[in-house]
This record gives sequence, C-alpha cells and structure tokens, in this order.
Amino acid sequence: VTLHAGSFKALSKVSLQPAPRSQGAGEVQSYAAAEASRNARAAGRLRVAAADVAPEDVVAAAGGDISDISSEVQVAKLETALQLLVAGLAGTEAELVISDGLRSFKAVGSSVLQASIAAAMLSNLRDGVEVAMDGLVAELGDGTGSVVRDLQSLGPKKILLPAE
Repeated sequence: VTLHAGSFKALSKVSLQPAPRSQGAGEVQSYAAAEASRNARAAGRLRVAAADVAPEDVVAAAGGDISDISSEVQVAKLETALQLLVAGLAGTEAELVISDGLRSFKAVGSSVLQASIAAAMLSNLRDGVEVAMDGLVAELGDGTGSVVRDLQSLGPKKILLPAE
C-alpha cells in the first residue's frame, strides 16, 4: 500500500458530526481550526510512519544518544529533527506529532526527554499507524473482495447500467 498524506482521514478519528447549525463567525472559525488541526495531525502521523527514518536517527539528529541512559533531548530539537528528516513534514505537523507522543507517554509539558524514551515514543507512533493501516487494508480487502465476487458472478458478458 502506498501511503499518501491525503489519505489521512482513514486513520484519523475525525468526528463525523456536522458543525453546529447556528454558528456565529467565531464558531465557524473554531470548527475550521479544529478540523485543520485534526487533518495536520493525521497527515503528520502518516508522513512519519511512511518515512524511511529510524526513530534513533531522529533522536540522534536532535542531539540525543539512545545508548547512553543519561542522554536527554530537548522536545523543540526533536520537532526540528523530525521536520528535517521526514520529507514533506510541515512544522505544525511535527509539533502535533510530538505533542501526541508526549501525551501518550504522559509527558505533556515536558521540554526535555530521555533519549531512549523519545525513540520509544516515535517507535510507538509508527507502530500505531502501521496497525491502523493493516486494519484498513484488511477492511478494504474484505469489502472489495465481495464486490469482485458479485461482479464475477454476473458473468463476463453482463453489461451494467448506471442504475445497477
């Protein structure tokens, strides 16, 4: 499966509820900003997961050494390293990816992380996206398989009308 950042909606947990009907200008802007943030977060996660960059390399580029238990890396430098090493990753996406990782490791608000924890955080992010993609592929495979079987059962000479 080729990953494209545009396919992020399959992985993001976007609320399917429409925006409130009676919206003022501020509510519309707030809804649009939240949607843009969800899209950037999902696109960033996909880009990081699809990149051919090891978490250890990102940590090393940020000045950390995972083989040294006392090595620490600044979160800001980790975001910068991620942005430099992952093609097409925007600064906002890097910030959101790192903030998600910090949240998952209960380290929100931390400005410094142990290098090995930073690598584990990036590795967990990649693993989560890979599991979601495997699930998506399996789901699509099941769905497309039944469609293909239905079409094959119609026979090679059957012409389908648009209404069918």
